Amino acid sequence: SGRTVQQLKIEAPTMTEEDQYGHVMPERYRCDACRAVMFHLDEGLRAKQPAGRRLKEWEYTDAFDDICKNSFSGYGIKSVKGENELAGPGLPKEDVSAGHGAIQFSSETWSKRLGEMCRAFVYEELGEEETYSLFYKRHAGAAEGGLTESLCKKELRQCNYDRGAAPKEKSKKERKEKKAEKEKKSKKEAAPKERKERKPKVASVNPELEARPPSEEKVSVEQ
Repeated sequence: SGRTVQQLKIEAPTMTEEDQYGHVMPERYRCDACRAVMFHLDEGLRAKQPAGRRLKEWEYTDAFDDICKNSFSGYGIKSVKGENELAGPGLPKEDVSAGHGAIQFSSETWSKRLGEMCRAFVYEELGEEETYSLFYKRHAGAAEGGLTESLCKKELRQCNYDRGAAPKEKSKKERKEKKAEKEKKSKKEAAPKERKERKPKVASVNPELEARPPSEEKVSVEQ
């Protein structure tokens, strides 16, 4: 009697179908994802970089292969002030206020998406030689260069997503067209005698509804 019981408010992210099942990194997370990739590229190259000389081409190519393949475990999303954020090594860790906790949903899906982004940046967008040169300039003491967040904002243009923007009309139109096409196909495939019968109304599935994380999701709680 008289004992105070502390209540902990847990905030969990609302996951969309794109968050759970999409093969590519959703647009809203690409800026932070790019920052995570730059963090690991810089960290991985520092570990391989000898004193007094540049790495040979085969050396930094091997390093890139290893970094992009093995560096992205422990990533997932969590809710920060009601907004989903990518979380993991190299990204800012939001302070959790007293009486609050944050659940992070992590899975191999996020690791694969980050690995794909890493390979795309190194081998397609920038090129192996340019990526290493950017790293080496900063390593050698130059003010410019470096594998930093500015690279994500400027050259790679990964930070243009506007969270406050209204939903695009195009996506709404596409959903309507897809629904109309599906209904048309159903009517065409129906037999004449079935057309006379009243069909039960099929509830449309809203991809934006909150979905529970699949069984492969790893859940961690910060408090």
